[in-house]
Amino acid sequence: MSSTTELVESDILLTPRPYALVPSKFILVPLLPEPKQLPKLPAETWHRILAVAFDSCDRSLIQDIAWERDILLVNKLFNTIATPLFFAHPLIRTLDKFIQFSGRINSRERKPRALDRIPYSTPGRWVHVLDLSKIPCQSGHDASLIDDAMANLFPALPFLSTLLLNQISLSRRTIKSLIGSPNSAGLRTLCGMRDHAPSLVELDGNLSSYDDPILDLLRNCTNLEHLDLVGNGVPDDEMEIYTEEANIPTVEHLHLPNLRVLSLRSISSSGLFLALASSPLPSLRSLTLSPYGSLAFPASLAPLILANHGGKLLSLRFDPQPSFPPSHHQMPSTVLQSCPNLTYLSLANPLPMLHITQLHPLQCLSVPKPTPTFLKEIERVLPYLQNLKFVRLRETRWLPSTMNSHARATGLAGEMGQWKRRLGARGITVLDANGRISEW
Repeated sequence: MSSTTELVESDILLTPRPYALVPSKFILVPLLPEPKQLPKLPAETWHRILAVAFDSCDRSLIQDIAWERDILLVNKLFNTIATPLFFAHPLIRTLDKFIQFSGRINSRERKPRALDRIPYSTPGRWVHVLDLSKIPCQSGHDASLIDDAMANLFPALPFLSTLLLNQISLSRRTIKSLIGSPNSAGLRTLCGMRDHAPSLVELDGNLSSYDDPILDLLRNCTNLEHLDLVGNGVPDDEMEIYTEEANIPTVEHLHLPNLRVLSLRSISSSGLFLALASSPLPSLRSLTLSPYGSLAFPASLAPLILANHGGKLLSLRFDPQPSFPPSHHQMPSTVLQSCPNLTYLSLANPLPMLHITQLHPLQCLSVPKPTPTFLKEIERVLPYLQNLKFVRLRETRWLPSTMNSHARATGLAGEMGQWKRRLGARGITVLDANGRISEW
């Protein structure tokens, strides 16, 4: 009985003994079934996948930065989809790179577009975040180059929502360029801008001749959610000029209904500070102040801004301005009464006495260094701070457990141990500058 097998041209034949008198042939049979052709994902799905991948990249790691560039070279589809994502948050760390980036944007903006119905050119319309905070500015010439490039760049970025600067003073021309650009109303985050307007002390409290282009900018940025301004510092002798309360002048209010985070660091009592302190900010939840002091107007506006906005705050930070000799003006001792809803409070030296007469929802308290005096102050107000769970010492660190017990019991480490034992008995965790608990 014989059997025949019909061969198909697509079959693969194996001939183990090709030179035999009667060579045999075997058909190669696949062990697994043929894989099914997967359906091709639409471009919209790939866009969502790559958007999540780009958002999860850590731009401080070189390998993640290289991955963003390599993804553009996978194929034509990925290049088309990922290019707008790549330009949405460009990584700029040097002045030369920023000049090249600005030149490319402006050159593409000047070229005629094929479709007149597209009002803005690429890649300018793809940029959503412009982060210049890592660019070193070592001289006035560098600041001038950055300022000129930004003045020409702003009109070509219509969908810019986040602007992070490296604490340079922008010229009036550059700020006017940002005001007149189509992205001013859509700006949601503005950080690192330096204000150099004269203080109210220099103007003797008179705002008739006050002119600040940053104030004009804020009148146009009605959708701001995060504002961080930096000043040139306030000398103590300027804060001590006025010892009696002066009449607070009226200033036109700012319309910032979405502002949630406000940081005013080393800013004098200027018209800009007064406008922010007097304006209704219904969404404000986090505030950073420097300098501070319970002084009379116009020497200090900290009491005014706490009186007007303290009831809405959930987080309050007093940021010490770098000065020598160190400032001796204390923060308001009634800060807990002025801000009855605070859950996070960061204090600076010199630490104040805390006046409180009712229960407070504070959960985390941050101080520079542990001192025996302020430890007693915390223990005194603990009956009113029943929700307090963490005390952070942001300028000190726990000694490693490998250090002997004598080293851990002396000096600053010994004081930290006292805070840990006495506050730990009340159910409060003491954290160091790195947010770590003690290993011993």
